[in-house]
Amino acid sequence: MAVGDFDPAAVEKMIKENFGPLKNPANPKPALTYSLPENKTPLFKLVTDVEFPYHVANVMMRHKGHITKTVTDARESMINNMVNNMLAVRINELKQKGTAPFLEGQFSYGPYQGGMFPDVDATSILAVSKGPEDLLTALKGMMVEVERMAQFGFTASELDVMKKNMEAGNEKSYREKDKAPSSSYVQAYVKTSSTVPPSLRPTTVMS
Repeated sequence: MAVGDFDPAAVEKMIKENFGPLKNPANPKPALTYSLPENKTPLFKLVTDVEFPYHVANVMMRHKGHITKTVTDARESMINNMVNNMLAVRINELKQKGTAPFLEGQFSYGPYQGGMFPDVDATSILAVSKGPEDLLTALKGMMVEVERMAQFGFTASELDVMKKNMEAGNEKSYREKDKAPSSSYVQAYVKTSSTVPPSLRPTTVMS
């Protein structure tokens, strides 16, 4: 992928000179894909560090996911992001009020480890406490908020605020589109080309 403020003809010439002579091998190695095996029982790991000032509990629930390919997939991904952000607002409000049973709490649902395995999604719940005796209480506090969200969802006012924030963010991105780094376009092109048939994929994208 070639993206940037340049002369397309000159860059196309460079690409052909450097990559044109390359040919696919007669017997190419098969493209391997990797996933994670499902575990029948919960997996637990305890990590200690005497110099670390806090105690952290992280619960991850993995399941089979899918790659965003359709408009319906994109809509679902947007809804998931809204849920993540609205719950983050609730958690921050608890901390600001001083009623949170944890020093820090985080919730996220989406691709496992940022998409390391394309077919795996995960719910991640993190709780931080100052002392080991408070860690269980901190984790329970986070689980209470997650369960409240799962059972009762969000209020209309919470959703309205999130929509306005998204609209404001989109408006800002549009106004500042000329300031966007070329790398952001590269990633978008790479992601797009990976979800279309090989026969339709462009060999070079220039802008």
